[in-house]
Amino acid sequence: MVACGSTISGDYMSCDKDIVISAGDRNMLIAIQRELRTPNDSGGYTSSFATYTTAWVMMEQASGYERYKQNVLAAEATWKFSGLFNDLSGVQVTDRILVNDEYYNVRSIEDVKQRHVTICLRAEKGVVT
Repeated sequence: MVACGSTISGDYMSCDKDIVISAGDRNMLIAIQRELRTPNDSGGYTSSFATYTTAWVMMEQASGYERYKQNVLAAEATWKFSGLFNDLSGVQVTDRILVNDEYYNVRSIEDVKQRHVTICLRAEKGVVT
């Protein structure tokens, strides 16, 4: 019923040309959260996050590594969230993703093959926005 790229077959969508995702693979419900800034009494802002939208996506680890930063071992992981264009078209790189009480900061947004069918979000876990 949905397709991505040039592949149109049944209930499958493709995020990369080598990967075919069935509708059943979009089994992770995520919440996209957007920062809200409210003016405070001292002339600054108070920041909070509110849910902008929710969507069913396929979630998979894109990369991960460990490295030393200032003599401290730091682990970083990048995740890919693939979902339907209509569900994710308003996402911005300043948003964050909430999955099972864990936060992921959106780093890039790709409209796969510019067809407005599938969006792939790349996000990092455990990184301060």
